Amino acid sequence: MVIRIAAAGWSYPDWDGPVYPRAKPKGFHPLGLLARFMDGIEVNSSFYTLPRADVVSRWAEMVQARPSFRFVVKLYQAFTHQPLDEGRVAAESEAFLDALKPLRRLGRLSAVLVQFPVSFQHGAEEIRRLGRLRSVLGDLALVLEVRHHSWYEPPVYHVLRGLGYSLAHLDLPSAWNHPPPRHPATGPI
Repeated sequence: MVIRIAAAGWSYPDWDGPVYPRAKPKGFHPLGLLARFMDGIEVNSSFYTLPRADVVSRWAEMVQARPSFRFVVKLYQAFTHQPLDEGRVAAESEAFLDALKPLRRLGRLSAVLVQFPVSFQHGAEEIRRLGRLRSVLGDLALVLEVRHHSWYEPPVYHVLRGLGYSLAHLDLPSAWNHPPPRHPATGPI
């Protein structure tokens, strides 16, 4: 088993001073600095806008001194927080996969994080949605982040295994609708 220490993103203004230099040298990028001290990064910006291959290539260049450094890229929110429109799904999944090619080619992509809101509760339609996402994302390693407790039951674990999703472990405050602090693995990650 490989355990990587990673940050969830790199764009945090309150990190100026404690983590990043307040006066940034020319050419400074937070990712380059974090790569010196960590094994990976979760890319959050891809949740808000589809990434571009040239930008993704630049990320890979910034960490090339660390051969073991890996990326987990968050899936674009249109797939997880909006109704799925088949025309849009086809076009946006192709654009997303094209953007990830530099990381895949270099062996730097660990997984895609598929993050849903707490309102996404287990049900037949939701399972179909996960199946549709699996079909358009192909052989990518997918880590599923679901925040409602209905996903954390033994029969559901079996379904998620069948769809090829690794269920994320979440650190959330205790609440009636939050997942349990521990659950079995459903996939390779």
